[in-house]
Amino acid sequence: MVLVVDQKASYAALLPHHADAAGVSVLYVTGLQARRATELTPGRAKTDRIDAEVLATFGRTPNHRLPLLMANSELNITMRLFLGRNENLRCDFNRIINRLRNSVTQ
Repeated sequence: MVLVVDQKASYAALLPHHADAAGVSVLYVTGLQARRATELTPGRAKTDRIDAEVLATFGRTPNHRLPLLMANSELNITMRLFLGRNENLRCDFNRIINRLRNSVTQ
């Protein structure tokens, strides 16, 4: 059994962790891969049904080209730490800009 995801952040971040605990492999489809595969499906509207079919197709085909997400790998943990730090820096930057704007307008 394999789980195919097209998002690694936000609400989907828990999926690899729980799948790894259950012994299920998790494959990651990039946004570009999913978009190009969706363009090949009939119908012009982007719907959840079409997205689910595209991801299911990726899971059924030979998946040697898709990266395997390892929930507890050292690289994954390091990347999460860097991304968390990046998020903190962006929030700090936004906070400073807002304070400067507030100072100028008062």
